[in-house]
Amino acid sequence: MKILVRLPNWLGDVVMAEPALRALRETFPHAQIAALARSYVLPILDGLNLFDSVIVSKGTVADIFPAIKFRADIAILMPNSISSALVPLLSCIPRRIGYATYGRRQLLTDPIPYEREKNGKRKPVPMVDYYLKLVRYISADTKDERPRLATSEEDEKKVTDYLTRRGIPNKTPLIGFNPGAKFGSSKLWLPEHFAALADKITSNSDAFCILFCAPSETNIANTIYSLIKNKDRIVNTAEEVVGLSMLKSFIKRLTALITTDTGPRHIAVAFNIPTVVIMGPTDPRYTAKNLENQRVLRAETLDCIACHKKVCPKNNECMRLITPESVYNELIQLVRLDLKR
Repeated sequence: MKILVRLPNWLGDVVMAEPALRALRETFPHAQIAALARSYVLPILDGLNLFDSVIVSKGTVADIFPAIKFRADIAILMPNSISSALVPLLSCIPRRIGYATYGRRQLLTDPIPYEREKNGKRKPVPMVDYYLKLVRYISADTKDERPRLATSEEDEKKVTDYLTRRGIPNKTPLIGFNPGAKFGSSKLWLPEHFAALADKITSNSDAFCILFCAPSETNIANTIYSLIKNKDRIVNTAEEVVGLSMLKSFIKRLTALITTDTGPRHIAVAFNIPTVVIMGPTDPRYTAKNLENQRVLRAETLDCIACHKKVCPKNNECMRLITPESVYNELIQLVRLDLKR
């Protein structure tokens, strides 16, 4: 049997899809499983041995020929887009399994209905469960529904060297800051809030704070760094941007992570790293799983909360109302820092 899996396009969604991908591998150990995915998400799954081959997606038309060449018996479509369903249809894959969304029911042989709320809209459910439901349709399953990720010895050594060059001793408490969000500006917390939080952490403990950023987010990290008063125990990775594979090893090393609702929070789940999530425009029901070691802060009183708009028309009020003090208080409840009295 040959199975083609179209992976999600967002980093966090790929991490949340890992239990479903693992279920396929565990249930069908002798099947040939190929992933069809954007190149930028693939490193997150390195070292897991989930696939026999990978097709790097280059667009609907370009993906058709390699999909035909693979000759899959089944296609499992994790994204909800019409384009993700067109490739297996035009590649003549006999079974095409996906959710019946956005008018693509006719493109699928096995359209799976999604749960609806009373008003008829799609009901938000944890994305881990959403993806597992797809593979359970062909009787694949796993006992462990927490995402798993792997790191390499090479990346572990790179992180050690990175910290050593900056004079950070082993076993020093490390608090990661992830201030970016590819989704849009509505997810961003104020730079001055991150700066105030960093000053509070370094003033009250011996911890180092590490600012993470994607290559497109160096301006965010640099702005925060410029606002921090005490820079002695601050590492700004904008000076030497950390790649995705190395980021996994970095997060695995953290004492705790402070983050917006974006990909690295899900990496932290995989490594069971205590995490404070600053959330505003997204609905928490999509990520309401494996939260034992996470604290989610939201401005619950706002009517417009969870609007899912990429750009806020109301000055990001839902993010502004979350204070550095509230994040700090959640942090010290999650992890033990040797606080200076």
